[in-house]
Amino acid sequence: MNPYDITLGLTMGVLLLVVGLVPGVAQSLMQGLAEGIRNFRDALSFGFPVRPHYRPEHEATQRSVWLAVIGAFFIVLSILAYFSN
Repeated sequence: MNPYDITLGLTMGVLLLVVGLVPGVAQSLMQGLAEGIRNFRDALSFGFPVRPHYRPEHEATQRSVWLAVIGAFFIVLSILAYFSN
């Protein structure tokens, strides 16, 4: 593995840790992605967004612990790959 691969693994691991441990970040990213896909679909079909989509203002924020676990896994694998060379 070259230094670029190790840096990429560590960076992705840290990003997944942040997204997984900060409450509401993963949920807001997924909601924004879903809204963007709906708007894109409407724009392709009708030329403009058809209707405003309901988005509750106050939702319970949750942590995505599984994303944090995957991030930690990436970090550990990157460090192991670095020391195995």
